Amino acid sequence: MKEKWPEAIRENAIEYGTVVFHGEMVPYAVLSREINRDLPGFVGCFKQEGESFFFISEDVPVEFRSPQVVHEVMEFKELGERPGSCLQSLMFELELLPEELREEYIPFRREFFRRLLPYCATHAQWYPAQRLRDFQESLDYLEKM
Repeated sequence: MKEKWPEAIRENAIEYGTVVFHGEMVPYAVLSREINRDLPGFVGCFKQEGESFFFISEDVPVEFRSPQVVHEVMEFKELGERPGSCLQSLMFELELLPEELREEYIPFRREFFRRLLPYCATHAQWYPAQRLRDFQESLDYLEKM
């Protein structure tokens, strides 16, 4: 699986995995926590030459990785990062979550979004204003849970 990944991911991957999204196996890389010390629990999509490569930080607990990667796949591949896609993907992610994980998982995700907003503000050149509004909308949803 290693050969098809962009160099930045290959050089920092600790392991690889797959998630099932609408019956399709989608690969993702687990990246070293060291590549982004400013955002614990990072997860995302790297786009290159028309392809999407999904990744997640090694510091995300193993049992929490699949729903978060599925969120990214839905948001970037299916919905195309349109306004509201983060919240829609979050709701889909939470539907997939086994009941026994909810008590620990929801606070974990809430804390991630609480860290994500100031991180994005610090790196505003990478995040359009609409993305920040989308992230805030997802945090607001989690705060109500």
